[in-house]
Amino acid sequence: MTNRENAEAEYPFVGNERYFIVCAGRTGSSLLAAILADAGARFGLDAPDVWNRNAGALETPESQKAFYHYTNAYRISPEKPTTSVTGKLRWSIELHRGKNALNKALSIADYVKCPGADLIVYPSFRLGYFPRVIVNYRRFEDHARSFFQMQAYSSIEWISDRYCRIYRNSLALLSLYGGCVVSYDDLTEGNGDTGWIRNLSEVTALPFDSLAESHRKRAGNREPAEDGISFNDRAADDVFEALEALRGRVIPPSRQAIRNWTTRFGA
Repeated sequence: MTNRENAEAEYPFVGNERYFIVCAGRTGSSLLAAILADAGARFGLDAPDVWNRNAGALETPESQKAFYHYTNAYRISPEKPTTSVTGKLRWSIELHRGKNALNKALSIADYVKCPGADLIVYPSFRLGYFPRVIVNYRRFEDHARSFFQMQAYSSIEWISDRYCRIYRNSLALLSLYGGCVVSYDDLTEGNGDTGWIRNLSEVTALPFDSLAESHRKRAGNREPAEDGISFNDRAADDVFEALEALRGRVIPPSRQAIRNWTTRFGA
């Protein structure tokens, strides 16, 4: 049986999946998305011919709008406000706009990629889709240096808080909806290890050979590693180590998520 046939036999949500690349940015996510697109993943945009290390790619305006509005809502309150009438109204408006943008994004694409996508995974479940999660990550010091230089943020502490939020959420989302992790090192090093590609193929049902060939063509030569100074960020290091422990594994969807989806939307 093919990967797709195996999935159809086991899971009632097959045909209603949406795949989310969850990352903090500066993690090789554009390369990962292009590899998936080459193998048949539908992002709603054409894959770039060449991976540009300094720019994002395959991020639709609709998914970016969804992330923007959900972020605004959660900044007002992580749950529906119960006191301020003004806050409750603003929160509801932002969530409504986010829902509309996300619905549009998921109607034109099966795959979503944008830094901070952790905030739009569960809302997709409420819209009737079953999210699958591909967590793309990088060691905190390397991510922070790149993010600090490219984005010109003023505080490493802010970058750390964002990194920890995204990847802690990603661990919870993985445990619910299943998927796999892909490290920056896996994407950029050419050591012949294809285990992570097999995991991607199993999660997405995209052909292994197509994924592997695209990676071979697109990855190119890895930039030499730089000697870095440790930022002594124990929280970020703990999150990174938790993700590293999942390398080589395919995480199945939880029974709870399958049961909830079936109850809401039928088999």
